[in-house]
Amino acid sequence: MIYLFFRLIGSPLYYKKAVFEQKRLEFAWGWLVLVLAFAFFQGTTCAYGELPWSIADQHDVVESFDLRPSHPAKLSVSSADSMAETVCFMFLKLYQDGLSSLGTVKCPMHPSCSNYCIQTIRKHGAPIGIMMTAERLIHEADEKKHAPMIRAYGKLRFFDPVAANDFWWAQSEK
Repeated sequence: MIYLFFRLIGSPLYYKKAVFEQKRLEFAWGWLVLVLAFAFFQGTTCAYGELPWSIADQHDVVESFDLRPSHPAKLSVSSADSMAETVCFMFLKLYQDGLSSLGTVKCPMHPSCSNYCIQTIRKHGAPIGIMMTAERLIHEADEKKHAPMIRAYGKLRFFDPVAANDFWWAQSEK
């Protein structure tokens, strides 16, 4: 009697096993699709990575550019610097010498974000320099669509100098 009941209706254990197998199969397919999508998108973003020629018109590689060292060997603090500038330079030196070496992701821009901050603080002072650096960090992702690429220190980088972001300041000084 019990045998006929399970034979007609089906075993609860068999049903649980079938559901488990179905969920495991769905899980495996989900991971496969996720890995393939990641590999596809990773391949498309790397296509522009380290090539010496320009694939897209919007990313012109600028080979002939006078690259002045944008990463100073020593970040020196002069007596002419204000207290705010000195404090900013201390934090930037701590970041450049200690914290940035711990991370694996490097800034794709030239000059790097910390060097950009140093340049803006030297040129415009601490308050404006901090605001311009914050603005650069905000627009950095979008800047990659518009900035020309240059070869700096053996790698292609997006060129975004201080002069390209303070043109409004330079015109008002004239």
